[in-house]
Amino acid sequence: MKKSMWLLLGLFFVTGCLFNKGLNLSYLTPVETPIEAKPFYLRVKDVRTEKVIVSPEIQEKGMFNDVGDRVNVTTKTADGKTVDVKNVSLEEGVREMVKARAEALGMKLLNEFAQDKPSLTVELEMLNLKLQPNRTMLAEATVTIKYFQGAQQIHTARINRTKEQFYVRGEQTAQEALSEALSAALNMIELKRFMN
Repeated sequence: MKKSMWLLLGLFFVTGCLFNKGLNLSYLTPVETPIEAKPFYLRVKDVRTEKVIVSPEIQEKGMFNDVGDRVNVTTKTADGKTVDVKNVSLEEGVREMVKARAEALGMKLLNEFAQDKPSLTVELEMLNLKLQPNRTMLAEATVTIKYFQGAQQIHTARINRTKEQFYVRGEQTAQEALSEALSAALNMIELKRFMN
């Protein structure tokens, strides 16, 4: 009985380690004044043509070889509220980041799409990390933001941000660069368009 229990616990431990494999991304909400705005529905779409985030040149250095396509995301607000989500898709991770910023602004998200309510679509076009000839790592994030009032699209914006980091701490440096590039892109979303 005890032997089988230890085997079961061991299986849970190994499975948990496997599930927690993935890129570690972090997002810190910018310091912004809360606003009075309409609740909106948020959808995130992964429309990347290149699904591989880390370039082969970086993987050849022994980094991120066992990451897969899952991410672990930590969001933190200016007042210290921290939320961790583990082993989620990139779509889910980006949604968690935008949600953290919206809630920090005092905005509410709708659980379902409604024809008479605002909605926001975040299309993730690119997130990648490349090794540069000068021994730096370049992270790049591109998103297209679409603002809707009901079924009518009222505005669209394409945002591209990059972050270059010296190759000093391996995977930690890489994940910091990816986090900063993606955060910078998401922070350009004009949530104030939904103000009352």
